Amino acid sequence: GDVAVPDAVEYSGKTYEVTEIDREAFFGSNIQSVTMGDKVTRIGYRAFAYSSVVSAVIGKEVTIGDFAFYDCPRLTEVTIGNGEAPENYTYIGQSAFHHCTSLSSIVLGKSVRWIYPSAFYDCQNLKDDYCLGDYIWAAYGNIPYFERDLLDGMTLHVLPSTFFSYHPESDYLWSEYPWSEFKKTVIMESDELSWLEGRLHRK
Repeated sequence: GDVAVPDAVEYSGKTYEVTEIDREAFFGSNIQSVTMGDKVTRIGYRAFAYSSVVSAVIGKEVTIGDFAFYDCPRLTEVTIGNGEAPENYTYIGQSAFHHCTSLSSIVLGKSVRWIYPSAFYDCQNLKDDYCLGDYIWAAYGNIPYFERDLLDGMTLHVLPSTFFSYHPESDYLWSEYPWSEFKKTVIMESDELSWLEGRLHRK
């Protein structure tokens, strides 16, 4: 079924904020979708790995643990954060979405700052990467963020104000791998931004 992580729960007459999804909490489960608000600041190791989740909406200031969504073969879309400037940043851990073979689009909000090695490796159907932040640092490692041979068929969507941060022909200091490897970098237009707005604020 669908999982909506609440901001708070009541237990024995007390209210507790929900700030973390524990390691392997939904490991191998049959959930269809997961939506979590901005209170969740950490998603644990393999929290959703091997599950049947189809879509994930994740808050704007969260550390996504290593292998958090590893090998979710039905996962098609992921939205992380939104278009609002954060107080704290989001980190996407190593192999967080590794081998999500149906994943076709990802939206990385303004809070996303670091992506660790192999985070989206072997996502064979990934076609669209929407980046709303000024710049996202991609950490180096033995296995890259994306597979290089898949970048030819992917499109990097950026805001007009950040185009030269990502464009491969830019002399901007931060225009480096993986962003420099995208063959197609485009500026999002108004209709695309409207569509994104709906996706970013879906609850």
